[in-house]
Amino acid sequence: GVAQRRAKMREEEEKKRREAAARKGRAAEEAQRAKRAAAPKDWASWDKVDLDGELERLEAEELKGEGLDDTDIKNKKILDIVQDEELDEDEKMRRCMALAGHPDWTPKPLTEEEKQRRENEKFMKMMQDPRRQPDEKIAFLSKFYADKVVPDMKQEGQ
Repeated sequence: GVAQRRAKMREEEEKKRREAAARKGRAAEEAQRAKRAAAPKDWASWDKVDLDGELERLEAEELKGEGLDDTDIKNKKILDIVQDEELDEDEKMRRCMALAGHPDWTPKPLTEEEKQRRENEKFMKMMQDPRRQPDEKIAFLSKFYADKVVPDMKQEGQ
């Protein structure tokens, strides 16, 4: 009888200690979140805010909440970079290499043939892009014609 009551009282006391520790831990987490979420008070302090870093941190927290680990998050970021049509090949490689742990990586210099190939690919993508307006394509063609075709014709004529 007495031993059972003491064991039961110890269990209840231990349960209360665990709950108090959990509340204290949650309170500390909430205080830390509130501290991070507190916006700077004056305009000058906004210059110190790293928006890109904060956005990356929030995105990483969201992905971890979905159950992804660090490797999956890194792979997702690399996939997003590779699928970004706004970036050229060198910038994609720079960003991917930085994510892979090589922040000082630089691309090798392009040969004239590679430069021409990239320029042709950019031209074809732009002309085939359904999001581009016809007026924009015409302006691009006229600039291309003035910058590339006319000077080449003049060189051939001399």
